[in-house]
Formats: sequence, structure tokens, C-alpha cells
Amino acid sequence: CGQGAPLPVVRCDLHASTNNPEHRTDGIGARGLVVRRGRPFQVTLTLSATQPPCSPRIPTFTLVARTGAQAGGAEAVFPVSGHADGTRWSAAVKERDPRRWVLSVTSPADAGVGRYSLLLQGSGKTRRLLGRFALLFNPWARGDAVFLEGEAQREEYLLNPHGLIFLGTQGGGWPRPWDFGQVAGDLVDFCLLLLDVDEEGRSRGDPVHVSRLLGAVVKRGIPAGSGTEARREEASAVREPGSVPTLREWVARPPGPAHRSPDWVLAACTSLRAVGIPARVVTAFGCARDTDGGWTVEEFYDDEGLEAAGAPESRIWVWTECWMARPDLSSGYGGWQVLDPLATEGGGERSWQDALACCDLTPVRAVKEGAVAVAPGVSRLFASLNSACAVWVRSGAGPPSRASAGAEYLGNYISTKGVDGDRCEDVTRTYKYPEGSPREAEVLDGVWKERDRSEPRADLFVSLHAPSSFPLDGGAQLKVTVSNRSDEERAVRLTLGAQVLYSTGRLGARLWREERHLTLEGNRGTDLPPPASPPSPSPRPDLRATPRPPPRPSRAGARPSPQIPRTAVQFQPITAVIGIHNDLASSLDNCEVAIAGRGLVHRERIYRLGSVQPRGLLRKQIRLTPTHPGVLRLTARVSCGQFRNLVAFRSVNVAKAEPPA
Repeated sequence: CGQGAPLPVVRCDLHASTNNPEHRTDGIGARGLVVRRGRPFQVTLTLSATQPPCSPRIPTFTLVARTGAQAGGAEAVFPVSGHADGTRWSAAVKERDPRRWVLSVTSPADAGVGRYSLLLQGSGKTRRLLGRFALLFNPWARGDAVFLEGEAQREEYLLNPHGLIFLGTQGGGWPRPWDFGQVAGDLVDFCLLLLDVDEEGRSRGDPVHVSRLLGAVVKRGIPAGSGTEARREEASAVREPGSVPTLREWVARPPGPAHRSPDWVLAACTSLRAVGIPARVVTAFGCARDTDGGWTVEEFYDDEGLEAAGAPESRIWVWTECWMARPDLSSGYGGWQVLDPLATEGGGERSWQDALACCDLTPVRAVKEGAVAVAPGVSRLFASLNSACAVWVRSGAGPPSRASAGAEYLGNYISTKGVDGDRCEDVTRTYKYPEGSPREAEVLDGVWKERDRSEPRADLFVSLHAPSSFPLDGGAQLKVTVSNRSDEERAVRLTLGAQVLYSTGRLGARLWREERHLTLEGNRGTDLPPPASPPSPSPRPDLRATPRPPPRPSRAGARPSPQIPRTAVQFQPITAVIGIHNDLASSLDNCEVAIAGRGLVHRERIYRLGSVQPRGLLRKQIRLTPTHPGVLRLTARVSCGQFRNLVAFRSVNVAKAEPPA
């Protein structure tokens, strides 16, 4: 073991079983060592038995940490010394005897993330592979740009695979369970491999670059959907709701043009969490799209009340936020950043470099302050969340006329999953000041110096009061009030109707229409008799309804109700009961239930249960064996001849199995 002589290492132990828990990566299903930058990990070298005892002095030899492509990858070369250095790659001897060395290897808090090879370099520049490991961002390290204060926040936005995506309408949104799957066995390796498209790899330590790169590559690779909205809804009902199938599809298909599918948003959140960047999915109800920085969003209706051509494509918008410092911007714009989906629309990117050039990372605080010069995406997001909606009516072939509708300002319902459980957290105030507040006026005036607040004056007013969900067998309680605020008598033609609204916020076909004629005296109003209830949805595939499990049983047509113990022990079987309640006066035919749940069900299981009688209840007992400790979620999805994609979920807290005595 003389000075400069290579060590005859016969074995290297990377201690994945002890290092991974210390780096909060033991919940990741990946095999091998997965560590976070800025925190030391231990490595044990076993020397040849024929090697003479080493001298008390530590010999000089070198370790090499190499990542990226073989030709253009980055590497760090550092000697083994007696102490660690947190500002750069370093290795210190912790324990030492003639046959075994225990080293503490430390990466800097700004090291590039990726798959690494750890090599031993001798005096003759020859190298020997000791092992391979994955290096991730570290939200627990204060020196890391993705440092996030608060253990509960780190658990939720980094480690929790059980997400909720809020869909529907701003007055009646509901949660859809989503498995982000960042703890799946090969997801970390896969997401790190995505970074290899950037062969230079010089910015892998910068979370801004990595976030934009992952967003651009994932979006470019996920193929656009096809077919009608109803068929897309139907297709989404036949697979487990999660990001893992989407990312596996990314591997199976060649990259395609950019598109609007929300799947890429959810997959981007998964990939960010997998590499160690805190991320969450946000839903904005009633916001504008493609405003081109304009102030007003226009909605067009025909004279029967149906939305006409030119209507917005979607009523909701889903995007991904990620957490990091922004030293590249002026002070105060760190924290939550929007991985801007509008910046990569258009489908014209021919390579990932083109997509990266268009993919923006927009500070949420800049949107709130109207700081449009901070990043290109600020003006788009600001306009989308602060526009006013103007309603126009097209009658026949003539030009549209402005409707007598009061101004509706958009972007007032922005939600995400809360940290402390399966609840909806309103994050609107992180994007905008309260409507009507002095600070809001200052921000708006700073962005648009001239703002026309005038609204067309109208004498006739109509208001509709309705619940957010209806029973399908009639009895909907609607209240319609018409008021005449002029001094003259007015003849009124009132059209009421209903359209399909998919859970994605898109409008579909007309279900029902009713027209009334009445005369109103001056300065008088009247409450009209309730209109006839819309009929039950047609069984035609293109008119399938997608109702939700509502908060009150009286609102439902059919309700799945999974029951599962609140606590369980790893590897010990439990019994779940899936109930299907039929609140309708007619039977539900060809019912089937699909269950899924990471750590509870290996693959999605489908059970065909037959029919449920009117006002009846059908139960199915299912045996499950939890294989992972922690909070696990069981998702039940019920379909029948009348409905598809009725989803409910329950969670169970699984204790880790005690080792055998």
C-alpha cells in the first residue's frame, strides 16, 4: 500500500440498504444506490487478502464520479483524504483496517443529477469500476437550489405518489385520484435517462434547466389523442389513472408534435418528483386560453343558448408547478414556478432542442405582481387569469350582438391537493390579489395603462340557481328569476337548455331545450315555475355521461363505495368491500368494478358483477395483501350499461412488518 500504488480492491459495497433510507430514497422501488446531492454516503472497499498491511499514512489514490454519455459526459476526479469537503466532490476515510476501508463520499449541493459510475483510479491512470448509483436533487439540503422548508411539504410534493387532480366546473369540481408513480421501480432511472438527450450535460445541476428539459422532452414524446371527447373519456376509463402508463407509452412510440393533452402535464410532475424537484399539479377553473395577451375573452352562443363556433376549447386548465430558487432572475422570484404549457403549443418543434427553446419556467410571484418583463410566460399567464369574459349571441347569418351579461372575471378558482390529506387547497391568492382590492388595481394598471371598465347597460336580468349535480331520474331543483328594471313593459323570450360538460371542461352535445314567452311589467321581477328536468343520458357512446360520486347520496345515480380498514400491517391480508349503490328507479346492467392501488394490487383487477336492482346495493368482498408500508390508496372504478368511470377511493395506513425474531 505504498505511496501512489493502486489498491487491490476485490469488492466494493455501496450500502444501498443503509444509504438509501438516510437519503430518503428507500421508498423508491429502484434497485441499487440512490442518493441526494449535498449529503455524504458510505462506501466500503474490501482489499485482497494477499495485500500486506497498509502503513499508518493514508496512501494517495483517486476516485472518479462520471455521469452522462461516455464520449461527452461530465466527471469529477477527487482524492481520498482525511476529511470531507461539502463544496466539491470529496471522499474521506471513516474507518480503516488492513483488509477494509470505509469511505464517506460527498457530492456538492450543486452537483449534476443523473446516473453515475464510481471508479477507482490508480497511479497509472488505470481505472476500475467500483459501482453505479443515481444522484438526485435534495430538498432537505439548504445549499440545494430546490431546498423546501417543512417536512410535510417535502413529503407531499416529492415523496407522495397519491395525487388528486381536480376536474369539473368552478362551482362543482371534484377530485380524480391519480397515481404519480414516482416511486415505481424503474421510474427514477427512466427519468434520469431522459436527461441524456442533452449530450453536453453541463447544466444538470441547475433545476431550471432540468425542469425545462424534462418538460420539453416529455411533452414532445407523448402522442396526441384522437377521436371525440366522449371516446377519450371512455378510453381513460379502461386503464389505471396514473403517469406510469403514459411514460411507458413515451418509450414505446416515437416522439410526436406538441399537443394539449393533460397527460404530459401529469407525466412532467412525475418526472420532476422522480429526479428530486418538488412539484404539484394545479387546476384553474374558468380561466382563459390563447388570449395572446389580450384583456377580453369572448364567448359566442346561438339564439338557443348553445355555445357556437369560436367558444373556448376548455373551461379548465391544468399545469405543473415546481419549487426552486431563481438566481438567474432578480431577487424575490424564487419559489413556485409554472412549467408553462402555453409556451410549447403549436406542434412545430422538430427536435427536443426546439421544444426546449419554447418551454418556459414562469415564477408564480411574477404573475401575481404583473412583472411581465421577468419571463416570457408571465404575460400569457397574467392575461389568462385576469381577463374578462364578454358574451355574444349569433342569430342566423347576421353579425353577433353583445349580450346583456355582467362582466365575469376569470381565474378566480385555482386549486391543488392540500398537504394534510385528500382535500382541495385554494391557491388563487398566490397568483392574484383579491378582486377589487387596491393592490389588484395597482397591478392591473401597471400592466395595462388603460382599462375599459364600462359594461353595456341592460334593463333585463335573468338569474339561474341550480345545484352542481343532478339526479338522473328527475327532480332537479332549478330556480329561474327574470327581472325588468326599466319603467316600460317588456316582452321576453326565455330559452333554457342543457349541454354535456365533460370532466375535462369541454362542452358536448345538447341534451334538452325549453322555450318560454312572458310579459314583464316595468320595475318588476318574477320567479318562473321549475323547468322540466333533462332526460337521462342516451346510451349512445358519444353521449355517455361522466357523473361523479357527489357529497350527498340523494344527488347520485350510482355510487361506488369502497370500504377498507384504516390500518393494516405489511404482508398481512386484509379484506376490502366494494359496494355499488343504485339510486335510480331502473336497474344498472352489466356492472363491473376495477380496482387498483400501488402496494395493494399488483395489476388492475376487473370483476364483472351483473346487474344492480333499482334502489339496490351490490357488494363485492376482495382480499388484498399490502406489500409496501406507508399510506396506500385503493381506487375503485365502476362501469355499467348506463355509466362509465364512476370513481371512489379510500386510504389505508400500512405499518412496516416486524422482522422475524
